[in-house]
Order: sequence, then C-alpha cells, then structure tokens
Amino acid sequence: MTRAVVIAGGEVLQERYVTRPGVFLCHQPEAERPSLTLQELSRHWGMPADASLFQTLAESSAILTFMNPDSRQSRGPEYVNSVLQKGHYSILGQTFVSLGLFGIPLEIVIELLSHGLDSTARLTSSNVKAMDDPLFCVFGPHSNQQIELLEKILEVHQPLAHREISNSMWPSNRAVFLIMGMRLIDWQKLLLKRLPKTGNEASLRYLCQLICAKLREVTDYQAVIAAAEEVDPWQ
Repeated sequence: MTRAVVIAGGEVLQERYVTRPGVFLCHQPEAERPSLTLQELSRHWGMPADASLFQTLAESSAILTFMNPDSRQSRGPEYVNSVLQKGHYSILGQTFVSLGLFGIPLEIVIELLSHGLDSTARLTSSNVKAMDDPLFCVFGPHSNQQIELLEKILEVHQPLAHREISNSMWPSNRAVFLIMGMRLIDWQKLLLKRLPKTGNEASLRYLCQLICAKLREVTDYQAVIAAAEEVDPWQ
C-alpha cells in the first residue's frame, strides 16, 4: 500500500504514516476524442475542428439548450464560457471525471460519500487483509504528536480472532484508498461546499485543496473549477 500511495503522488513516512495523500486523474482528458457522429455534427454547427471532447460536448449541449447554432455570436471556448457565465453549468453534465484518492482518513471518506453524487470503488475498511496492518494518515502541523500516539496504540494492539471486529478497533485516521468518479459539475459542488472553513474539518479542506489543484491541471476544467484560496486549513 505504501508504494501505491507514492505512485499516486503521495508521501509516506517510515513506511507507515501518510503525510500527503495521492490524488490523481484516472484518465487523460486531452487525449479523449468525440465520436465520428459528434465530429460531423460539430462541423455542421461550425465548431472548431480541433476542439477537445470536453469543449465539443459543452458547446453541443449549449447549442441544443438555446437552439442557436446559426445565431450565436461566438464559437468554441468563448461561447462556452459565455454560457457558463450566465450560470448554465448544466451544459457540462456529460463530463465525468474519476480521481484516485490514495491514503485518506476513513473519517474523511464518510464526508466525501455523504454527498451521494459519486460512483466509488474503495478498499473496505475492516474485513480485508490490508487492514490487518494499515497505514495511518498524519496530515498537518501536529503530525509528530499523532505519530507518537499511534506508536503507543500499535504497541498495545492485540489482534482478535475475528478480523472485522479486530480491525474495526483501529483509529479513524487509518488510510483508505478510493477511485471516485462523478460529473465535473458535481466535483464543483463538492469543492464549493467543502473548501470553506465553516463547518468543515481541516483534513477534509486539505484534501479538497489537492483535488482542486489536480482538476485545474486540465485547462478545460479551469472554466468550472475555481482556484482554491491559498490558506493553511489548520489555521
């Protein structure tokens, strides 16, 4: 599991403690292309021939929404952005994005899944061999104190005969692994709700900062995903 976190872009201390979770895109948006039929329609509607799948879907959806393929005043990203500025984010409802979230606290997983907008594959939290000897998440300025406390817990932990019961006794900061997918506009909703300080845990805000940065690596997505404020979640 340690190697998986590192491959995903995270950091692990002493082969045990995840100090930075791995967050990665599960696909390459720039390489995805429209179908032949959608390409023909896009040419018919005067859209740029080299448009990405994201731009083609967004502009096609906007054209269908307003039924104005001939009367629109702009083309391509300019037209899509003009529609988004009017608040019509529904034109992005066909863009599905899957992220790998490797090495995040079980408690934060509960918060992410509570939105009910996702399709998620996860490493189950108790009745699997991987949780007999789990990694633990120690994010933020108090990681050393967390490690000291966890070392004491590890010293006294005695495995029970029943794996699920035994593993359920681990602290809630044990590391969990997800591949989580949802529409881009649902990622936007999640970030808008979970990035602010009010009502959100620092670890959740930290993870959302990483998610936001990863999504914004895709130029097309920057029109939807606003940059996160550069603040320390623990302050």
